[in-house]
Formats: sequence, C-alpha cells, structure tokens
Amino acid sequence: AMFEAVLAGKGERSVVVVTHAPGSLRAGQTVVLAAGKVVDIGTHSELSERCEVYRTITEAVAVETMES
Repeated sequence: AMFEAVLAGKGERSVVVVTHAPGSLRAGQTVVLAAGKVVDIGTHSELSERCEVYRTITEAVAVETMES
C-alpha cells in the first residue's frame, strides 16, 4: 500500500526505494549497490543478464519466498 501511495504522488519527481526484494518493484531503472558502491544500473532484464550481485539477490528472494 505504501509503495502505491508513493507512485501515485511522484509526478515529475524521482523516487528512491531501498529493498531486498527487487522483484516487488516496477521500476524503470534499478541501481544495484554492494558494499556501499554502485555496481550496476539497468532494468530487471538487463541486470538479470549481466549483474551477478543482482542475480544472487533475486535468486535468494525466490528461494525464501518458496520456503515460506
């Protein structure tokens, strides 16, 4: 509910969302951080192909979701 409220009011502003569940986002661009540094920027498809950190996070979330 909170995410929808943020999106509804964003207009021409940028919105920064910090999450450990990237699959829950509907973002144009995602910035992947590791140890406080930007390691990649892209769409879900782009990051899934080329960013090992992003794949590791999304795979861990998928396993966690399956186990719950």
